[in-house]
Amino acid sequence: MSTDATDSLRKQRREGLARILCARSIVFVGGSACEPAINYCRALGYSGQLFVVSPTRTEIAEIKCFRDFEDLPLIPDVAWIALRPEDTIATVERLAQIGVAGAVCFGAGYAEVGQPELQERLVKAAGNMALLGPNTTGFVNFVDRLAVMVESHGTAVPERGIAVISQSGTFGANLALSNRQVPVSHIVSLGNQACVDTADVLETLCDDPRVACFALYVEGIADPTAFADAAARAFEAGKPVLCLHAGNSTAGRELVVSHTAALSGTPDAFGAFYRRLGVLQVPSFPVLMETAKLFVAGRAPAGRRLVIETASGMDSIYCADLAQAHGVVLPPPSAPSKPALQDLLPDIATLANPLDVTMAMWGDREAQAEALVALSRTPCDMAALVVNAPSTTQVDSFFPAFLAAARAQSTLDVPCYVMTNLPEGLPQQVTADLRNAGCIVLQGLEDGFAALDLACRYAEYSNQLKQEGGPDRRLLAACPDTTRQTKTLSETDSKSVLAAAGVPVPVSASRHSIDCAVQDAHAIGYPVVLKAVGAALHHKTEVGGVELGLDDEAAVRQAALRLLQIEGVETLLVEEMISDAVAEVIVGITRDPILGLKLTIGAGGTLAELLEDVSTLILPTSRREIERAIKRLRIFRLIAGWRGMPEGDFDALVGLVEKVCSFAESCAETIVELDLNPVLVRPKSCGAVAVDALLVRVDAP
Repeated sequence: MSTDATDSLRKQRREGLARILCARSIVFVGGSACEPAINYCRALGYSGQLFVVSPTRTEIAEIKCFRDFEDLPLIPDVAWIALRPEDTIATVERLAQIGVAGAVCFGAGYAEVGQPELQERLVKAAGNMALLGPNTTGFVNFVDRLAVMVESHGTAVPERGIAVISQSGTFGANLALSNRQVPVSHIVSLGNQACVDTADVLETLCDDPRVACFALYVEGIADPTAFADAAARAFEAGKPVLCLHAGNSTAGRELVVSHTAALSGTPDAFGAFYRRLGVLQVPSFPVLMETAKLFVAGRAPAGRRLVIETASGMDSIYCADLAQAHGVVLPPPSAPSKPALQDLLPDIATLANPLDVTMAMWGDREAQAEALVALSRTPCDMAALVVNAPSTTQVDSFFPAFLAAARAQSTLDVPCYVMTNLPEGLPQQVTADLRNAGCIVLQGLEDGFAALDLACRYAEYSNQLKQEGGPDRRLLAACPDTTRQTKTLSETDSKSVLAAAGVPVPVSASRHSIDCAVQDAHAIGYPVVLKAVGAALHHKTEVGGVELGLDDEAAVRQAALRLLQIEGVETLLVEEMISDAVAEVIVGITRDPILGLKLTIGAGGTLAELLEDVSTLILPTSRREIERAIKRLRIFRLIAGWRGMPEGDFDALVGLVEKVCSFAESCAETIVELDLNPVLVRPKSCGAVAVDALLVRVDAP
């Protein structure tokens, strides 16, 4: 299908999706399996029309059954189908013929169980319909009291909430029914994404003012370009996108295939993809929920400075540790805050941040509130009161602390949070009352601090992306012709190709004899490096195929004699010796099966795999992204001049990486892999040089 035809089909399906998400009529198909879905729709308060089609039943869930779609009094907006695959395909074909906007295919048994041909037939039958699934539980539009969902996901109807878009039905159910009380506006379960995918729902709901932010559960992205466009739309609309990306382990990726038949891609590539789009990738389900609270309430911090009040030394110490771990800054009490605090605090209290007011102040609502307000006179971006009132005990003695937090929030210009030690640290009614008073309850210190870190990161992403003109949607997903053989170039040939592309490499010469190697060493100038080169010698260090620091003819002859004895050696490579390196870096180009070419930069040399100090970027990229990627590395401290050591030529390293990226982009349809390890970063103004290289590409036709 052409690009224009694909775009047209996606546009038609999105129009249908917008219609079914606000459907005024629903038809249920599937016998008794429809009853829980019908009952939930009623319980939510749906005011539209409900129909049931069944050739064998006269009534389901107290609704008269029609024998055929032609008997219906009108064409419904959406159908919920719980049938076997063959019957589902036939039903979808009928629905498409009569003009139904969309369908929810609850049944499984398609590509996820090794039956891709059934899924292809289902897609063909759907045509331009907005079909969710197969292998989906359905969707809920809480704000309009509309449910086309297999069973109850709760009946809370917020004015504004988070829209959940998931490849798992369980994800949406768990979020909506959790005691963490995250307001949910929509849940859309996508299943196998055969027709409608994450990007379609994200784009469709982006303009709904009742959607504050998005929560995604992703096992695979069907169309990365469409996803990038939709994520950019959400960013431009000021609606954060939180993403829990599954399949980050080998076992997880295998299970993804059997769950939704998705191709999950590589974790590092998706991390880079999300980062450049301003999408917040979250480490866990609980952290996602705590972060969502901040955005839904409009109480996310604008910066990282936090003041904390506790009534426990343990809480203060633990908060200090968690703050450092999550990049949250704890400014010491400033001069404007000290006089009031000194008047308020008991003699046994220590003036600090976190501030332990001790149990001597516990129960004094006014004093606790005034202490938090006084502490907040220290320049800060957020304030918090830490408390824990397990739901198994009476909470009367805790009410002064709750009221103090509410009073402080009414006084402060920055967000004020109540943070509990444990996720179950407050009764649900107290949590709801505090939220109504404008105080967000972050449940569990670990999850709470992780949420604050993510919210701050979003603010930082936003500022950065706005300065750069918005998210970078570009992708370089061109793939080599897999019918052609791949060829691994020798180090000599790899460097020759790179040098032609402007990548700095050492002065070198390739020879077959010892005498010629000696002549080249004289011409290059001592000391030199001598390497064994051969088609099978990809990791020369492991076979002793490299001799460094050869400073005279005798040393070269002796080394050459030994190297020529190595199995597989074809030629000798003589190179100038770079002896002033500040740091060794690895620069690589590989290919993600979904997102295309990706760049990896990290600590290089023989310990590269052991150190695992790497940053990944999706191509094409920019100089600014390359600079940020290098600065994220631990090895950057060496390049910047660690403990009096010489500063490395950072600009030259960035320039070298830019040349590598340009080269990869120019041959995107033939390059398979490129590995430069190590790249030697020399002292400032002395350059950076790729001293080893390996290029794999498809053979020319």
